[in-house]
Amino acid sequence: MARYYDKAQLTDLTIICGDQEIQCHKLIVCAQSSFFRAKCLGGFLVGVVRLEDAHPGLIRMMLEFLYTQKYIVTEDDIVTYNDLCNISRIQILLFRLGEQYQIPTLCNYMSKCLRRRLNSDGLVMDEHFDCVALVYGGIPERNQTLRSILIDALMAYHGRILQDKATEKTFLSLLEAHREFRDDAVRALIFVDSDARPDWD
Repeated sequence: MARYYDKAQLTDLTIICGDQEIQCHKLIVCAQSSFFRAKCLGGFLVGVVRLEDAHPGLIRMMLEFLYTQKYIVTEDDIVTYNDLCNISRIQILLFRLGEQYQIPTLCNYMSKCLRRRLNSDGLVMDEHFDCVALVYGGIPERNQTLRSILIDALMAYHGRILQDKATEKTFLSLLEAHREFRDDAVRALIFVDSDARPDWD
């Protein structure tokens, strides 16, 4: 499938998002997405699917994953789409696209990538805090996967937070602004040294 990505030959599906039209193959996209399969088999205009308010860059990343079964978010993506801020944010948004367009393989892949990213030694904590604001500050999550990853990462380095006044201040602001994050963090800290720690998933 990978060899057909970004190739115009035999494309039979046009995805329109914003002012961009993206050509792809129904067989590849619909085989992995219940959303697109329903669209293409329903009463909509044959061969065209409009995605209102979708970010064209994220849709292109999603499609590359469908063709190749992988997508490594890099700093180049941030340069190309500078409104997406950081790598972890892109991974979260791709996970949400997987939920929205019913692509479980994309959700599973991005959750693993995000967990690795947030637990990497060189991660700047501001990136993690940005993820907290994105996940806990938006629409309620349909499942707890993203929240679980964020809390697990917090537990891995929570001792560092108090070592820097600016970081501590940002963290306390997050606790104040997002009650559910505060509740999840408190529960995790209570069980951090206990086998009784709950299963966040």
